[in-house]
Amino acid sequence: TTTTTTTIACEAINCVLCSAETPDVCEQCDTETVLFRGACVDSCPIGTVNNGGVCEEIPKEPLCDDPNCATCDPLNTATCIECIPGWFLTSQASCVDECPAGTTANLETMECETATSPTASTTVTTTSTTSTSTTDAGSTTTPTMTTGTTSTATTSTTTSFVCDVENCDTCVSPGVCSMCSDTFYLLQGACWNPCPTGTVPNDTTMTCDAIPKDPPCNVDNCARCEATSAERCETCVAGFALDPVNGTCSA
Repeated sequence: TTTTTTTIACEAINCVLCSAETPDVCEQCDTETVLFRGACVDSCPIGTVNNGGVCEEIPKEPLCDDPNCATCDPLNTATCIECIPGWFLTSQASCVDECPAGTTANLETMECETATSPTASTTVTTTSTTSTSTTDAGSTTTPTMTTGTTSTATTSTTTSFVCDVENCDTCVSPGVCSMCSDTFYLLQGACWNPCPTGTVPNDTTMTCDAIPKDPPCNVDNCARCEATSAERCETCVAGFALDPVNGTCSA
């Protein structure tokens, strides 16, 4: 009996396992590198995490229970923080296309705000009458005045709650923040400093913004460009080598 062993020469650099059909696409890297999109790289790019030697995408946001919710609480996906365009956020942290009775739609914040009850007033108009009687001995005029009263009734309704989110200045509901204190950044109803992994601080909006999964890339044969430049490659596709000086890929 003769046993023949076929060794596949992987074309991807630092690759120890690939298929004969696609030798330029790596399936397993050596112990010094990690696998990312068929190539072996020194470390996982921004927006991914190392899971057993494989770079996996970091989820950007939790899946919300309400299909009309754009962003929800990561600890409670039934609590919405921001609705999709055209929908309004209620005080119950849900999304509606028309604000319920007793609230008004704020087109700037896209939130339903408690409506201020109008002032109800009742006025009684003051009237006066004069009657005149005449006798044979002369005339006597006797004025008779009837005076009414004016009254005004005012009704107002105020709704308040305690904001229990740490480092928060303004809440939309007791556990959901909409504006953090100075030096803190808003992310999914909570206040952070520093921003958590997978996000970057935005000093203009004072929010933690998700890092794009796939930044734009204009470099030929590049698997991923640098996060700050679409003209410089960070990781080349399998079979191409990175020129760290020029940020290009060559065979």
